[in-house]
Amino acid sequence: MRPFFVLISMESNHQKFIIPPDDLLDKVMARIGREERLLALKGIILFSFGIIFPLAAFFPVLRALMADISVSGLIHYISLVFSDTGVVMASGGDYLLLIVESLPVLGITELLIIMFIFLGSLRLTSRGLSKFYPARRQFLNN
Repeated sequence: MRPFFVLISMESNHQKFIIPPDDLLDKVMARIGREERLLALKGIILFSFGIIFPLAAFFPVLRALMADISVSGLIHYISLVFSDTGVVMASGGDYLLLIVESLPVLGITELLIIMFIFLGSLRLTSRGLSKFYPARRQFLNN
């Protein structure tokens, strides 16, 4: 077996060989595996909160968006398409501008942000679970 590394002393010309234990590689790989599992567990816990908070905020934001839509009169403008199509066709560009101006942009933006946070946290949590349970990862890849 070749030595792992050699220490050379400048004071004398002799060499000291340090030979690592035979099971050093197994111990290092086991420790790396434990650290990866611990890191995956921390990620699962962290991103689980990232799933819970958007779910808790989804319904109040949705309720606020519905209130904004009813206040803005968007439903009345959209129902005009079904009740009086001739008026809508006569003023098509102005009608589209009216609908765009009456959209509750802030409420839609809030809802989309909540949904993107939820989906991103769900993706990262599932990635952490696949690292934490490697047998399931092989099952899901098939």
